[in-house]
Amino acid sequence: MKGIDVKFPLLIGDQYHSIAYYMCTRLGNIELVRILTLIEENFQKIFFNLDKLTASFKENLIVIYRHFYNYLPQFMGNSLKGVALIFELNSEQIHLSFELGVEMGYFYQFSIFSYIMTAIRN
Repeated sequence: MKGIDVKFPLLIGDQYHSIAYYMCTRLGNIELVRILTLIEENFQKIFFNLDKLTASFKENLIVIYRHFYNYLPQFMGNSLKGVALIFELNSEQIHLSFELGVEMGYFYQFSIFSYIMTAIRN
């Protein structure tokens, strides 16, 4: 990515990625692996399909923020759904966990990240 050195964070991320998949296989839950894949796919859309990046760190933050803003509710929903699967909750509780995560994602999207965006622009 232009203007952002991501080598070290990518190596750290790869380590956590390996640990997460190892834990999923130990749990033996295929749905959990599918959800983890969806989460990774959303992050890939955020960070690696950015054709509008420039050499300006501030402008890059704005572009990344806008991409992240679009995927945050699904990311949070799938994250909580994954936790519900780990704890082997019933299907209704798993669905409610996903819905709670989506609502939390909207909360972060409209409150906290909007505040950050305002601060970046000013």
